[in-house]
Amino acid sequence: MTCKKKGLAAKAANERKASREEMCQHIIVYSSVESKWVQFTESNVTLCGIPADTVQKLKDVHRNTEQTRKKVCVLN
Repeated sequence: MTCKKKGLAAKAANERKASREEMCQHIIVYSSVESKWVQFTESNVTLCGIPADTVQKLKDVHRNTEQTRKKVCVLN
């Protein structure tokens, strides 16, 4: 499943008021895929002609995702 599909699955779970445990799983999966996307982008800046500011924006978005994961996936 793509990063977009994982994100949409997490959004749908949030909209239907899924449990904290379920949301945590969705965010963990999305964060993992997003991390791979950031790594790919960093590795292929020159090869694919990706602007450096795009890589930084992706890193910023991933940092926000990780902050959300830490908030949602706290131990009770």
